[in-house]
Amino acid sequence: MTPAVKLALLTLPPLLAAGAGALVVSVKTPGARTTSVIQHFTGGIVFAAASLGLLLQDRTHTTTPVVIGSVLGLLLTLASGRCATGWRGGWKMQRCRQV
Repeated sequence: MTPAVKLALLTLPPLLAAGAGALVVSVKTPGARTTSVIQHFTGGIVFAAASLGLLLQDRTHTTTPVVIGSVLGLLLTLASGRCATGWRGGWKMQRCRQV
């Protein structure tokens, strides 16, 4: 398998997911809560990817602490979206909303 074919196969799932998401959004616009969850989830993914990029040497020796730290960062990002009401004159923390 050539490198170009490998690259195409690796980029195909995100491309299909983005296309499916675009189709769903064109039919039904997500609400504010869904938008907030998606944004916080994406922020957590970006944080995890950045931490993996910064910890390249540590990742080659042991992956467990890196994975645990990435998961904790993702969960913290999602939790911050559930506990904060937003920025309007300061962060106002409230009791975390139950699902």
